Amino acid sequence: MIKHVVSTFGMLVFCVICLSCATTLDAETVLRLPPGEGNPRNSEGDFVQLRDGRILFVYTRFTGGASDHDQASLVSRVSGDGGITWSDTDEIVLESKAGLNVMSVSLLRLADDRIAMFYLRKTSLTDCRPLVRFSDDEAQSWSEPTSIIPDSDVGYYVLNNDRVIELHDGRLVVPVALHRRPDWEKPDWRGQITAYLSDDAGRSWRRATTLQKGFDEQGRRITAQEPGAVQLDDRRLLMWVRTDAGDQFRSFSDDGGENWTPLARMNLPSPRSPASIERLAPSGDLLAVWNNHAGLPIDQRKNRTPLTMALSTDNGRTWQSIQNLADDPNGWYCYTAIQQVGDHLLLGHVAGSQAAGQHLSTTEIQRLPIAACRIAAVDEPSDVSINEALIESITKITLRENRDGRSTTWFHPRACMVPDANGQPIALMTLQEIGGSDYFGPVHWTTSDDQGATWSDFEPIESLGRDPVEGHGDLKAGVCDVTPQYHPNTGTVLALGHVVFYRGPRFAKGDQLPRYPLYAVRRKDGTWSSRKILGWNDPRGKFIYSNNCGQRVVMPNGDIMMAFTFGPESKNRMVAGVRCSFDGEELKVVEVGPALHNDIGRGLLEPSVTRFQNRFYLTIRAEDGRGYVAVSDDGLNYQRKTAWAWDDGQPIGMSTTQQHWLTHSDGLFLVYTRQDDSNTNVMRWRSPLWIARVDTDRLCLIRDSEQVVLPMVGDGVAEADEVALMGNFHVTNVSPSESWVTVGEWLPRRNATGDLLLARIRWAKPNRKAVAFDSLSDEKSQPLAPLDSTDQSP
Repeated sequence: MIKHVVSTFGMLVFCVICLSCATTLDAETVLRLPPGEGNPRNSEGDFVQLRDGRILFVYTRFTGGASDHDQASLVSRVSGDGGITWSDTDEIVLESKAGLNVMSVSLLRLADDRIAMFYLRKTSLTDCRPLVRFSDDEAQSWSEPTSIIPDSDVGYYVLNNDRVIELHDGRLVVPVALHRRPDWEKPDWRGQITAYLSDDAGRSWRRATTLQKGFDEQGRRITAQEPGAVQLDDRRLLMWVRTDAGDQFRSFSDDGGENWTPLARMNLPSPRSPASIERLAPSGDLLAVWNNHAGLPIDQRKNRTPLTMALSTDNGRTWQSIQNLADDPNGWYCYTAIQQVGDHLLLGHVAGSQAAGQHLSTTEIQRLPIAACRIAAVDEPSDVSINEALIESITKITLRENRDGRSTTWFHPRACMVPDANGQPIALMTLQEIGGSDYFGPVHWTTSDDQGATWSDFEPIESLGRDPVEGHGDLKAGVCDVTPQYHPNTGTVLALGHVVFYRGPRFAKGDQLPRYPLYAVRRKDGTWSSRKILGWNDPRGKFIYSNNCGQRVVMPNGDIMMAFTFGPESKNRMVAGVRCSFDGEELKVVEVGPALHNDIGRGLLEPSVTRFQNRFYLTIRAEDGRGYVAVSDDGLNYQRKTAWAWDDGQPIGMSTTQQHWLTHSDGLFLVYTRQDDSNTNVMRWRSPLWIARVDTDRLCLIRDSEQVVLPMVGDGVAEADEVALMGNFHVTNVSPSESWVTVGEWLPRRNATGDLLLARIRWAKPNRKAVAFDSLSDEKSQPLAPLDSTDQSP
């Protein structure tokens, strides 16, 4: 995996009392490499996972002495079982053929799937520079070295192990400390911090503009050494450095590492010893490993013990699971490399002692389950037990049949509950015909007054048909992805979708003009309004802005919280929270929050919002093999997105398909598609439909709660073309005892045939999220006209 280390890491705020009360974790030591005859020191290394699943660990083996300037080579060990056992002997990776030594390796799986090996080559005390070699055969052989620092900048630089990162745009960043140049009268061991950058996959390099020294709050020069860096969600970079001021210090860059802010304290208490911070995939939780000296006076922060681990689930604002990995008071722990392997972590670090000459003598690898971190990270249990079974049963109902192609394939079925004239709930559903990929007919509507057992005839909504586009020949503007929602404050139904363009009997792939949201309102008198545009005059939505088929939340004051996917071009679309006003006729954008980003494929798509226990939750389709979740207190300012994973840390494969919320008053659920052994050849794994309960504290799915909502019909491996896709669905809370998932199947290679389905979910405990219309106040409960009206006049 690419070691992108990403965070919305503001200033780390540590509670001294909390950090000083760390417990000790029983991590398993799976490899220990002590010194031996002719081998006085084994020190820092790094991991990379090979394509065949094996783990390669490369470290520095000294043979000429134990100092940083003695003869040393890069050697490797390999594990074929996830780091449980390791090969018995060293394999030479790179010998030092000139000068002092080679050491301090960083291994990085690049976006182009090559492996990059960065390391220091020490030629003299005035020439120590990082080099990089590449392998395209899984570390069997390596290219000739490329010098990251040119001869014109020659000097003594330090690049730590496990430090190089690749940014979202492919830029490589190498954080270094400069300590001497040939023309300097003496070395500057306090250090000067900078970074070297490459925008062509490591072929050429240049230095950042900033080269800076460290100073404390009184302006006194401090030691600043061994920098590391991560990229934040807002695309800034955060760099941290070890110091002799009792804390790690930090610096920011908002231009990809070209320029950096002055170094400042980040309140990560430690001796003059390096920290390691990386993000766990797919959750995005931050893992910090360092020598925790909280509670000690600054002048006593000297020794590199204990070795402590902490986990942050809120972008570094707070830290939980503060546990010591090693706490021998005579130990010496540092230079940690972090590698995630499935649901376990491998930590490779120096594990020496305070005896003379033994500080950096021994390297060891520890292995521990990620769950050991995550479980301890939850400080407060939720009000409702996540183990309580809320789903009593799930029943599949076929509303319309068309597997044989003799009828119509109905798609995008989405329902909402509305009150009739007597305040009794009736289901109103919108849907449209599908004739091919993204080729939809006019939007129709239908109703049911018997809990979905029978439905009225499907009637077109005139204003949500196809309109000619002036000046574009036979191009027509249709509407798709319509989601209806009852608005109790005005007694209307808001049917919101977005524009799509057609030319003749097909999707106009080459003629898609800018895309934007369209809507129509079903008034209290039963008539549908004309087609209207939800305007948003922001250049970031020049190519597209849309709620897609997302879920929305109606607030008590009538405002509507939703999310937009948007972008000035087709790729790299963003998602942001949106607040709209609605008066029963006009929907207007009032405020848009900060954007979340993903640079892979088209970016972030089809966002759905719900509100649970006074927090907003956002689930997002993406094109990097994952789906994402984010949380907000106000529906606008969402914290960094987290990839969906199981509660044991295992990633959930989701292939560019929407997810939707099912919100019960006592538990939050997600309905989704995912990768499974049974559907490996089904397009985008869009069958079956699953449901699982959300652990809202940890933002993950509870594996043991997963059930099939609508089963896959057919063989998803051997005969995948015969499996109907169910990737466009909707969720409706129908009553306190029942919720629905509605979906239109389609078989893309069988003339777009498929059935119209409804899954009836019965609750074991009443769902107070389902609106009882007769309990609403008069000003908020506005019944619609009888729903058998066919008047579509504007």
